Amino acid sequence: MKYKDFVIPLVCQSISGDREALEQLLLSQREIIAVIVRNWTRCQTADTEDISQEVEMRISKKISSLKHPEAFYSWLHTIVVRECNRYIRARNRLIPYESMICIEELLVEPDPVCIPLEYIEQIELRSELQKVLDVLPEMTKQIIFLHYGAEIEQKKIAEILGIPAGTVSSILFRARERLREDIAGY
Repeated sequence: MKYKDFVIPLVCQSISGDREALEQLLLSQREIIAVIVRNWTRCQTADTEDISQEVEMRISKKISSLKHPEAFYSWLHTIVVRECNRYIRARNRLIPYESMICIEELLVEPDPVCIPLEYIEQIELRSELQKVLDVLPEMTKQIIFLHYGAEIEQKKIAEILGIPAGTVSSILFRARERLREDIAGY
C-alpha cells in the first residue's frame, strides 16, 4: 500500500468531519511537519513542538475548506511555511536586552560603503535563485524543498507524493541543471 493511498482516504474523512480520521491524519503527518519546521526555522526543540502544535490546530480548523484531497500535501506545506514565517517574524521583533543600542546610534545614517561586498553578493544570489524557483512547476518546488530544505531522502519523497522514485530523481536532476544554467553568472 502506497503512503498516498493511506493518507488520501483520511483526508477525505477529515474533510467530512470525522474527528477520529483527523487525529490519525495528524498523527501520520507529525514527523513530516516537525522536519519541515526544524529545517525552515532552525529553532530549538521546544519551539519546534510549539510551532508544530500551531500547525496541527490550523489544520484541524481549516481541513473542511480543502476542496481537493489530492492537494493535501501542498496545502499542508503552505500551512507549515506560513506558521514558520509567523514564528520567524515574531522572533525577529524581539530584541534581546543585551543587543539594544542607544537612540543616538539609531539617528546616524548607515554608511553603504561599510556593508561587506560578500553580503551584498549573497543577497543578490538569493534574489536570483528565488526568481528561478518561483517559475518552477509546483511539484518541482515541493520536491526541491522536501529534499534540500527538509532533508528528506528521495525514496521517502516518492512515498509521500505517491510517485516513482525515479521521477523524483529526474525532477531533482532537471531542477539542478536549470538552476545552474539560470544563475551561471554568479
